[in-house]
Amino acid sequence: MDKTLLLTWGVNFLFATLVAISYVMYGMAFTRIGAMPMDRDLMSTLTYVFRVVTNPFFISGLALALTASVVRLALFSLIGIARSALAAELSLLMMIIFSFLVFGEQPRFPRDFIGGALIFLGSYIVAG
Repeated sequence: MDKTLLLTWGVNFLFATLVAISYVMYGMAFTRIGAMPMDRDLMSTLTYVFRVVTNPFFISGLALALTASVVRLALFSLIGIARSALAAELSLLMMIIFSFLVFGEQPRFPRDFIGGALIFLGSYIVAG
């Protein structure tokens, strides 16, 4: 296997993993904090926003998302901006897997499996 292709896949996989884990962190923050209050008065909204931005899971998710953005820049330099936009969609597949592992959400068969296979195939074609 070509060294450049292997490096591209490694950086792509790292990006996808960081993005997926950041979404898991957001999900864990939401699970702990709960939904936004239905009474949308200013004080309850500000209190909710303060609880969100001070939540350790949310902060961790932001840090991972920022790290993923830096890794995405490496993808730009490896395969270009347009190709990395398509190749990086592997993170969608990772989010389905992590949602199953962390939150116990069941992927819908066959829709999620076919979609995941197409994302993987598309990422392989674009990154190659």
